[in-house]
Amino acid sequence: MSGLINELEMKFALSGQGHAVFREQLLPNLSEKLSQSDGLQVDFECKQLTNHYYDTQDFYFAKHRFGFRVRGCDGVFEQTLKTHGSTTGGLHQRGEYNIQLQEPTPDLTLFSRVEWPDDAEPSTLTKSLSLRFKTDFERNEYTLRFNDAVIELVFDRGEVSADGDTVPIDEVEIELKTGNVDRVFELARLLNNTLSLRLSDTTKAASGYHLIGESLIQPHPLPEYLPLAPKLSTEDAFCQSAQKALMHWQYHEQAYLQTHKLKYLDFMVEGVHLLLHCVSLYLPVLQCPELLKLHKQLISFSQRWQWVNELNSIRYLRSKRGPFSKYLNEHDALMSYLQGRKMGLLQGRAARTLFFDSTANNIKLLTSEVILKRPWQATVSGADKPVLEHARGWLSQGWQNVMQSLSQAEPLADSHYVATEHVLRQALTSGFLLADLFGDERGEFRAPWLDILSGIQELRALLALKSLLREAEFDQDLELKSWAADKIKNLLHVIERTRRVAIQSEAYW
Repeated sequence: MSGLINELEMKFALSGQGHAVFREQLLPNLSEKLSQSDGLQVDFECKQLTNHYYDTQDFYFAKHRFGFRVRGCDGVFEQTLKTHGSTTGGLHQRGEYNIQLQEPTPDLTLFSRVEWPDDAEPSTLTKSLSLRFKTDFERNEYTLRFNDAVIELVFDRGEVSADGDTVPIDEVEIELKTGNVDRVFELARLLNNTLSLRLSDTTKAASGYHLIGESLIQPHPLPEYLPLAPKLSTEDAFCQSAQKALMHWQYHEQAYLQTHKLKYLDFMVEGVHLLLHCVSLYLPVLQCPELLKLHKQLISFSQRWQWVNELNSIRYLRSKRGPFSKYLNEHDALMSYLQGRKMGLLQGRAARTLFFDSTANNIKLLTSEVILKRPWQATVSGADKPVLEHARGWLSQGWQNVMQSLSQAEPLADSHYVATEHVLRQALTSGFLLADLFGDERGEFRAPWLDILSGIQELRALLALKSLLREAEFDQDLELKSWAADKIKNLLHVIERTRRVAIQSEAYW
């Protein structure tokens, strides 16, 4: 029989000597560092594990986000199938099926309890399996037996390999075997206070598929609106929104680390800002100490990413597919200077360091915890009422702020548009989170405002160029300054015309 395990775990990527620090600094006094842990028992085992990962010729498992492996340890073999599962914040739950094998030969027909997709036939899949990559690593495994839970804490260090290429494995996993899930968060925070780590949702299988070029990494842009059912409760709407923001953040953080493409960094920061806006929007209704703490941490953390605005302006100016490419790309000295500024920003700000920052992990952990535990239920009433009861007021307040900033009769200066970008973005983000509760007119209402926001981003890039031209001298300097001034003038004319249309539109809510 195939044994089904509902795996509930939290995974971290490590930077530095994670296991050594845990063993030498935390383990000796672990009971004292954890609350109500009298009688804590710790069992330890060190294993050398080799896993062979298989997939079909057309990568059936990768496309369905399954993981299938055959593991060998001391002459004992086991095949494991892990299903896609679900995520609550940073806490992952997946189905895991295990079968003991007499020899290391995969056989999917041995899984008798797996709910296969409709198009799957285990015997046919087995015949088309081939080895794709393997993992070799040392596992230092601690079983922590609390008075209210049993947790498995493992440190894995080794490598993923395929066709002579390798990527390192250096991670720690906290898996709840039985009992109180609070212990997972408690242990995670203890590790975060001591180790250099990053809450991650990337599996060893995902790293292997990336190594062989089958990871299917691509941007995951936000949808036009966050899907919301009309009768959804306020607390469910918040949890759905926060979950979406956190997933957007984590996915693109990992994508950037694997590819170093700046578009993923931009999406990652978008996730941070979306999470901050979500907490700000719902906090007045779901007030509790945990959300207040999360809000404060997010404000501070998001400010540490403000340099990405300058980076995006540089990318905009250097883009070969942007509106300025035909003219600016002919100026080699300017392009070289912009490239140097870009590299200086990336090296000076060290995005990777921010990813492994304890504050980032604290935010992810606290977000996961409030989604799971809903602490506002102990302090406020009405969290179960439909979010629609609040949505109109929230949207009206946001657009009142926009109209106060952008509804003047006289033409607005470029500095005015840049200064009010935040107000417009806030209102449009509220619309992203809530517009699905209303009718089709939402798209017609939002379109010109979105165009204005896009225009402001383009305007910000041109103003950055204008400032740069005052700082440095280039060939054809006067011509560049004249060109930038004309572009700013023309762009302001387009934005102004769009604004006249936008301020006459009727709200869809």
